[in-house]
Amino acid sequence: MYKAKVNVMGMVLMVSTAAIAEIEIPFRPDDVTVKFTGKVSALIYNSGSQTSLIDNGSRAGVILERSITEDIDALFRGEWAFNITDSDSHDQFNDKHKISNNTPSGKPFKTRLGYISFRSKKFGTLSIGKQWSAYSDVTGFTDQFNVFGGEGSGTYNFNSDGGASGTGRAENSVIHRIDLGKVKIAVQAQFKEGEELVEDPIASGYSIKYQNGYGASVIYQPLKALRFGVAHNRANYDIQNASNLQFDSDKQVTTAISTSVSLGQFTFAYLYSINENHEVDNSGTIFDGRGQEIYAGYQASQRAKYYVGFNKLTPKDLAYHDAYEKQYYIVGASYNPHKKVTFYAEGKIDNSSYSDGSKADNAMGAGVTYTF
Repeated sequence: MYKAKVNVMGMVLMVSTAAIAEIEIPFRPDDVTVKFTGKVSALIYNSGSQTSLIDNGSRAGVILERSITEDIDALFRGEWAFNITDSDSHDQFNDKHKISNNTPSGKPFKTRLGYISFRSKKFGTLSIGKQWSAYSDVTGFTDQFNVFGGEGSGTYNFNSDGGASGTGRAENSVIHRIDLGKVKIAVQAQFKEGEELVEDPIASGYSIKYQNGYGASVIYQPLKALRFGVAHNRANYDIQNASNLQFDSDKQVTTAISTSVSLGQFTFAYLYSINENHEVDNSGTIFDGRGQEIYAGYQASQRAKYYVGFNKLTPKDLAYHDAYEKQYYIVGASYNPHKKVTFYAEGKIDNSSYSDGSKADNAMGAGVTYTF
């Protein structure tokens, strides 16, 4: 058995001021795969009269994989977000690149993913920890933008990464995924016991105590270029320290159906979601919602891509629908001069309205991502 010393600085790309610990770990080069992953991304963001330079989901991670039998592989994955600018990160969570407030005050890093898994050709993959949920397997069809999006699917609810509810990067979760060829199935159990503060500038001072949950998804792919998916998730919870808060049960439930088709250089995806007590508006009201997302992309060349999209989230209550609604269009383009470098620009034409009667501003962002 060989031994290698590894310097740990919070993980890769951590600031030089981080404490350095030296750990001695067993290492077998013949059967262990070690892979470092991550990206650095920043963009210039404009909304209304404000323009700022912000981080756009920078992160670093490591993947360790080892065969433990002829049929079973064990894997550990850890991924941590960090902020390369002085301002807060972009407050969207769309696709697998977005995080919100990824470096909270006093915390230079934030855990995005942390799980262990066991993969078998016969029995599928069993994974334990903070990981992408069964629900997101389906909602990811339309979650393909660089700056905006991801607000009509119910994946990233309550101004979070969907970790507590189990719809995004699910916390305290156990997921079993099975690949049956044309059919892919995921079953999820979440053992979540704890309170989550609802981050809202107007209706602060209450929290949600989660009490476990479950989810599942099925994806049917009859052709390489055609996919259909359905996902369902439920999280049990209790509202703590709330006054004048509107909700009608002790559970969050959301269901999504989605389809994706690719024809040559064109890709189109559509999603529709229904949820109960799963979304919160700018006044702190929890509501039942209906959502839609559209993504349409054109791969003009190996390096250039153009795309458009649409996001919509409306309350089920028609009377309340007149006061609050999220609805916007997305227009964007990306260019890859190198396989590890992406330049991108996106604009958002926003028709959203808030519960206080105000309207949302249009916005745009342009940035660059380096993947390592």
